[in-house]
Amino acid sequence: MALDQSALLDLLESLKAADADDVIRHALQAVLQALIEAEATAVIGAAPHASATISPWLRVWEAQTCAVADRHLAKAVAHWEYDLLGDLPPWESWENEDETRIELTAWLIRHAPARLRARDAPGELLHRIRLLGLAGPTRWDDPHWPGHRY
Repeated sequence: MALDQSALLDLLESLKAADADDVIRHALQAVLQALIEAEATAVIGAAPHASATISPWLRVWEAQTCAVADRHLAKAVAHWEYDLLGDLPPWESWENEDETRIELTAWLIRHAPARLRARDAPGELLHRIRLLGLAGPTRWDDPHWPGHRY
């Protein structure tokens, strides 16, 4: 079953507009924990609409080390890598999008390689994550650069 990201965004915006307290935020974190197994890219993409930061959401994802969470991690990296390699956010628009993109990229560089390697992720995907840690010509001149044009 696919997660309807627009419905999730609407829910998170209404909670934010209602000045949701910590109880609601904790509930949202519990929902995220369950949804990571459903559709991680939609959840992480919607998360800052509820909390103005992806930090708590990434901490929850970090704690989820099951095969399903790692499979969705691989899917998320594959979905986001084009934008992130171009130093662009992999979502439409947020406040603080540069800081959020940098935080997401740093989290992926730090956590994704070992988890995905343990799940036999394709080498190409692991190289894309490694490339996120390089900048400018070092990134573009790497033999594993996918040839993206921006």
